[in-house]
Amino acid sequence: MSNIKKAVALILAAAMVFALAACTGGGSTSGTTAADGGSTSGTTAADGGQSETTLDTSKEVEIVMYFISDRPAGQDIVDENMNKLFKEKLNCTLQVNWIPWSDYSSTYNLKLSSGEPIDLIYTAGWLGYSKLAQQGAFMALDDLWPKYAPKNYAKATDQAKQQATVDGHIYTIPTLWATYISQGPIYRTDILKGSDLEGLEIKTFDDIEKYCDYCLEKYPEILPMDIYQNGSAWDAMWARQLGYQLIGNEAGNFYFNLDEENPKVISIDEIPGIEDFLNMMKRWNEKGYFSKTCLSITDSQQCQNGKAFIRCHNIDSYQGLMIDAYNKKNGWEWAYSDFNKYAAHLPFTQDSVSVSINSKNPERALALWDLITSDQEAYDAFYYGIEGTTYKLEEDGSAVMLDPDLYSTSGMWTVRTTGLTRKTVGSPAGWDEWHEKWEEMIAKDDTQEKYSAIVIDTTGLDTEIANVTDVYNKYWTPLELALNTNGVEGGLEEFREQLKIAGADKIKEAYQKQLDEYVANLKK
Repeated sequence: MSNIKKAVALILAAAMVFALAACTGGGSTSGTTAADGGSTSGTTAADGGQSETTLDTSKEVEIVMYFISDRPAGQDIVDENMNKLFKEKLNCTLQVNWIPWSDYSSTYNLKLSSGEPIDLIYTAGWLGYSKLAQQGAFMALDDLWPKYAPKNYAKATDQAKQQATVDGHIYTIPTLWATYISQGPIYRTDILKGSDLEGLEIKTFDDIEKYCDYCLEKYPEILPMDIYQNGSAWDAMWARQLGYQLIGNEAGNFYFNLDEENPKVISIDEIPGIEDFLNMMKRWNEKGYFSKTCLSITDSQQCQNGKAFIRCHNIDSYQGLMIDAYNKKNGWEWAYSDFNKYAAHLPFTQDSVSVSINSKNPERALALWDLITSDQEAYDAFYYGIEGTTYKLEEDGSAVMLDPDLYSTSGMWTVRTTGLTRKTVGSPAGWDEWHEKWEEMIAKDDTQEKYSAIVIDTTGLDTEIANVTDVYNKYWTPLELALNTNGVEGGLEEFREQLKIAGADKIKEAYQKQLDEYVANLKK
């Protein structure tokens, strides 16, 4: 939840600039004129009305891409290698720009509103995709996507295209890789060998506490929990375990109960048992599970760096820790538990890519994205890097990342594509079984899956959302981590008062109306 809490504030930072861009008409480009210095010609294809286009690639262009992650040490050699291929195939090069985790909350919207000619940029619901699209930050892709990235377009599901649609237009290309709501604890298990806790499977919060107590006893110099300036994700995991779901993908901070026939929108302080949760977090603080200065820590990889033993995140992060341990040969072993009450896919717009309204080369950029997500050689060069230097291939086609300190797959997660993404050596045993289990659970019970397509319209709520987000950052985050000065009861009372002043009731009323309409349509 911490990313959502901080990222909602980004949605509002450049509203006036985006609105001005939308008024100029730039957001509705159809892509009929090539922006890269040449003309295009198109013929209508017989396959579903899509069009095949001959793209003029006579002029070499540089495509500018931005995404959020920390820049690997070996990115320069990866760039040089893949650009040889891109120049050969599309007469273009790709400039990859990284927005670090420690800086994204103050940088992401500024990049979009600055007028910088960005061609491709990572987008996601938690970064405010829908709102940014409404504000004119991105080009409409209704015509551009099928015309210049036809292979990618053909692979995208109708559900994904629906999720990418805002006010009747598509402004982002969803991922072609299914992901799941899979939040839970990820924890080191090699440190438990020979102890009474060997073989521990963390299934409850009591188990987490037993684990952290053990860590403190055996490794007093290391704080058990990986919590840094983005705040804690334990609150959202606690809510999901009880069957509560954040409403929408970017609305943030408001929940509804999946088990209710006609669910009501509430804030986190209204979830039954919230006092017990906060008292538990207070106890964790007092025991020293995390630093009392955690909100000033910028290290987002404390578990990888041996500075913590447990974190709350998803199965992809679990895989990453396992691969990192395999590559470093450090003997570390990790385990993961899913704390969600129900299984569901994340929206395909959870990881997606958009074309900035300021793009100079939208057609070539989309053609490049089409190449990367349809051609194994191009995909490998972009995602895995250089064979023999950053990765090697096993006989079965699996990839081994050779030096994670140099490079460890692209941070542009949107690019992951079914059929192109290789099994990575070092991935945890049971990786495929987890996905098969979730698919079976979703097929049997769509309690949460049926809400995956809901997109909340926040029009007219900019001020209130900004105010509520500020309240969460100033009052809820310190309260959750027991870093406030007036205790649980006093902190809750203060938080509730500030929510009301910030306009939370107006937001809940607007969200409730949309949720009611969504539920009514589900029942038809």
